[in-house]
Amino acid sequence: MNPIKNKVLSFSAFLPHQNKWAFWFLLAFAIKLVFFAYKVIELAPIANTHYPAALAREAGDTFTYIQPVENLLKNGSYEDDFRMPGYAWLFFLLRLIFPLSLSLDMLVVAQLILSALSVYILAKISALLFQKSNYFYVTFFFYSLSTFVSLYDPIILTESFSTSALIFSIYFLILPEKNFKNLFASGLFLTWCIFLKPVMLPLLVIFIGYLSLHAAKQKVLKTAQKLKLLLYFSLSFILIDGAWILRNYAVHKRIYPLTTSLYFASTTQSYLGSLFDFMNAFGGSIVWWEPGAEITFFKPLPGNIKKQKTAILPQNIYTKEFNLDSLLLVKNMISTVDNAATDSLLRVSLTSQIKEKLNRYTLSIKHEKPFLYYVSSRLKACKTFFVHSGTYNLFNKSISDLNPFEMLLKIGYSLLYAFVVFFGFIGLFYFLIRFFSNYELLFFTLTSLYTALAFPLLLKFDEYRYFVTAYPLFLIAGIFTSLSIFGILKNKFAKNA
Repeated sequence: MNPIKNKVLSFSAFLPHQNKWAFWFLLAFAIKLVFFAYKVIELAPIANTHYPAALAREAGDTFTYIQPVENLLKNGSYEDDFRMPGYAWLFFLLRLIFPLSLSLDMLVVAQLILSALSVYILAKISALLFQKSNYFYVTFFFYSLSTFVSLYDPIILTESFSTSALIFSIYFLILPEKNFKNLFASGLFLTWCIFLKPVMLPLLVIFIGYLSLHAAKQKVLKTAQKLKLLLYFSLSFILIDGAWILRNYAVHKRIYPLTTSLYFASTTQSYLGSLFDFMNAFGGSIVWWEPGAEITFFKPLPGNIKKQKTAILPQNIYTKEFNLDSLLLVKNMISTVDNAATDSLLRVSLTSQIKEKLNRYTLSIKHEKPFLYYVSSRLKACKTFFVHSGTYNLFNKSISDLNPFEMLLKIGYSLLYAFVVFFGFIGLFYFLIRFFSNYELLFFTLTSLYTALAFPLLLKFDEYRYFVTAYPLFLIAGIFTSLSIFGILKNKFAKNA
């Protein structure tokens, strides 16, 4: 069986050719614009906390991307520099010319434009991988209509840009012409993706590995020519990250190739960093606004969230150092610290005690229960990360408040998300088994799996939005799986007819 050769519905003759990029871009833009406008309008009643804007919408982390640029403009210092300037560089250029609110609006418009273009480019990637024009049309259709990525286009976060950047980088790398223009563009977009999400750094190894295998196959090329290919791709990262390292050394007197810490400075200074580490030790969710997340055992859900669900801590986490009573004591201490009426000196003292206790509890799990700490916690984070409705941000209201049409949409998009995750994993693992010698598919598979698993497996982060960057890649794999199954069934029925 070779599913790639299976015939699928030949409807491409009735549609514009895939090379008509202007048509496909405008179509994708029109569709994405609908989702963009919907989200802008839906979030309008929720006032932006820090930055007034007509189109741009804030999220919890927005401040950490924008404020360093504002500080740079006001006092010449990019701080807090926990965030790499992957988002900041474009915002900075806009702020040199336009006022704050207009710059934010122009930023999300740029996200929308690149997101629309990425729909076309993703469809081209699908056609290149499988050498079938129908893959272009099917991929374009499903990705353009998917909301999992589109709903982030008007929000000041890295999801939209990082997804587009990764798609562009993959496209330029797998183009048949491995020339300077394509390889430099691929490296530049991957560098941007890494500066938006530093956890994507290992993708450099995967990309360079693929390019090395490709170069090794080209026996007509001399060694110097093969090395040039690698240099073309790596040049942008070497130059840009090199400049970032020099800047960090000048500021911190230490070498920081990426970010200076895992958490924002205020998180590290408060008890939150220790609390997050404790949650990660057993795979507890740190998504403090999600009903039932383990962290809400210590920090109650915000009052504006209607759905209340009691957080239950697993029974297998306790060690010689702590039990349930120990954690209840920490919970009460956190409540006192978070109380605005608490004396400042008492707050500092309690914060120090909380950090000491939680750090000690985390180490006890690591030493007494290594399997829980190193393995089970990651599997639990993966389960939380992937197994959900996929429509948590489709409507800014609870399920009970949805009308029949909204409920139908939610069910439909939940089914699409389940399809992408389930059939995507099947397709990617199939590629590993059957097409290990196909460098393009091997490269695509490793890129997809790493992008999806980096957050829950490496960092034990389970926030749903971190899957956004991998979603379009899983969509391609899911389409391959479904079209392959369709081809098998079609051939079977044809033989029995």
